[in-house]
Amino acid sequence: MNAYVHGGSAAPRKTKRVFLLSGTATEGKAVCYNWDALTVTAENDTLSGNLATNSAADWTDARRTMVEAPSYKNNLHFAGVVDRASDGVIGPNWITVHVPGSVCKVYTGAAVSANIGADQNYGPTRTFTVAMTSVQGADTANGEFNYTGLVGEGTAILLSEGAASVPNDSYLKMAELMVGPPSGGVQTQTLISVDAAASAVYINHGVINLQKTDTAADTNGTISVPNGEFIGQHLLVRGPLAAASVAVNVDFGTRMVGALLSTESLAATPVITVLGVQLSAPTHYCDVMWNGVKWVDQGSAAAAGYSG
Repeated sequence: MNAYVHGGSAAPRKTKRVFLLSGTATEGKAVCYNWDALTVTAENDTLSGNLATNSAADWTDARRTMVEAPSYKNNLHFAGVVDRASDGVIGPNWITVHVPGSVCKVYTGAAVSANIGADQNYGPTRTFTVAMTSVQGADTANGEFNYTGLVGEGTAILLSEGAASVPNDSYLKMAELMVGPPSGGVQTQTLISVDAAASAVYINHGVINLQKTDTAADTNGTISVPNGEFIGQHLLVRGPLAAASVAVNVDFGTRMVGALLSTESLAATPVITVLGVQLSAPTHYCDVMWNGVKWVDQGSAAAAGYSG
């Protein structure tokens, strides 16, 4: 099986024309809507002012038209996957993307096995990568579908088997783009390479993977988690590699409800309020879901002293 689906209209192909403000479009990579955009072009600015006078609070339809590389600011607004016709197009320019529900090629390093004739034909799911450098620029893996993440928009079900000689190489493979709530992407690479004194708000949905693989210097850091944006919103934070020797504090403020310590505590203390969770090893993880009022612990395993 090759990287193409044959059969005419059997494979759904849903595309949309969007505006790439800057950067280069790469076939198979994810792009997200620029959710704080103020204008698309000077010709169709929907506001009465200009970029110098408008604020992010101003409404503009550019926020569902303009796209950019994934970041922790736009990860909830997956737009689609760059179509082959737009490969190499440099912004500002209009490009074509495949939207959720499409079957298209995605850029991935994941291996796929057809397993023909066996009991199971397994094709992994992969979620778009939000890869940031220590200066908050986009890493080369940004937008690739390399890591396992949450289901929904931004996650792809891989369909095609790669070349047997290079099953783990990064290249284009046919996949189905999931529909549903936003997956939030997988933020990885250099999240813990934040400025030592900084306490920044990072993504509050999707997967934050502290087990990065780049070579940037590691520092202790804090992930400040704001309120969720919708009921059922899921956040999973995976602990750092042991070799990193860093501690990352996941700070929920007063917005987290811990798990019950035992059934005996139900009557007297039905919930445990946790101000922060510290992750300092690969076996540590924080798994929470927003219930409309607080983040609810789904069974986290963190450092000693964690009361959840």
